[in-house]
Amino acid sequence: MSHCAELGIDLSSLTSCGCDGTNTNTGRHSGVVALLERRLGRQLQRSICCLHRIELPFRHYFTSLDGVTTGPNSFSGPIGTLAAGQLHLLKPRKFTPLQCPDFSKLPDDVLRKLSWDQKVLYRHVVAVQSGTLPPELASTEIGPVCHSRWITFQSRILRLFMSSGVLKSVLPKLRKLAIYVLNIYFPMHMNIKYESSIVNGCVNLFKEISLIKKFVKSKAEQEFILCSLQGNSYFAHPHNVLISMLGDESYVIRKMAIDIIQDLRNLHVESQSLDYYLPKVNFNAASYSELCSMIKKDDRWVYLTFMDSLEYITEPPLTKHLDLSNFLLQQFTSDLPCHTQSVERMVKITTEASKKVCGRVNQSTEGMLIVKGRSERNK
Repeated sequence: MSHCAELGIDLSSLTSCGCDGTNTNTGRHSGVVALLERRLGRQLQRSICCLHRIELPFRHYFTSLDGVTTGPNSFSGPIGTLAAGQLHLLKPRKFTPLQCPDFSKLPDDVLRKLSWDQKVLYRHVVAVQSGTLPPELASTEIGPVCHSRWITFQSRILRLFMSSGVLKSVLPKLRKLAIYVLNIYFPMHMNIKYESSIVNGCVNLFKEISLIKKFVKSKAEQEFILCSLQGNSYFAHPHNVLISMLGDESYVIRKMAIDIIQDLRNLHVESQSLDYYLPKVNFNAASYSELCSMIKKDDRWVYLTFMDSLEYITEPPLTKHLDLSNFLLQQFTSDLPCHTQSVERMVKITTEASKKVCGRVNQSTEGMLIVKGRSERNK
């Protein structure tokens, strides 16, 4: 906050905070967001990165099938060990194409906007459905393995599935992972990128749950994967559920959200504590609006937390000072994103700048960041 003050940034109108779901950021007692809220004396709308969230279930699923990781870019199991190697040196094999019922090819204008890693993953998604690994793709080197960013590893899983040198005893597990990448991870990654408003955050979470239940056939594996989502269920919190409901195409859904928020205003409900509790996710919900159990009890709106306790619902920080009647006729919209990929990109740029600038971290560092930031935007 002192840095913001030095730059003349006014935090009095700050309503939202975005970050990934690591405990350093989201911890209830000493996380960055909690500390910021206490300093400001009010709650913030939490937009916890959806792109980070969709990697967590895959990571849990992978370790359950192949074993835990053993280092920043190494694995203990046969699939991870092979996938982390030089896959472009492996020969393609004959394989039965995998099916992705909801897949549709991306138009050229969308493809041009993808990063290199996203393009590589897309090409592998197309190839694994065709039954053939094209020679030019087989010789393409995939980005290195990084346990904090799994998109390159998704491409490696699909490449390994289409390559020779894999033991037959491992293929059934590898096939399960490839199906997950094809039918769950890739569609969700693209959906979050292009339905990126915070208004879509809860809807994206519901879609992810639906895809897991559809394509992971084992009930035990389903429960294991969904359990990992419970710990990152920020977009099932009442604040975010109500925001999504206000942005719904249905007048009925918008009216439900308006009535709840107006009721909170009439009751003058303010948080007695800034403690933030994740909801207990209803994984059997028929729609996104049912992911969190919100009920009115003793004239107060409450929701069920992950600890099976009831916590008071407060008005979403984003809707305070807004005229709710406007949303009877139109949907709520917001430019705030449901992912923080741009922030992660700047972390990389900052790291590169720090390595190139010696001495005091001052105007020289800041100048390099500005130049690199402009360069990234012009790409």
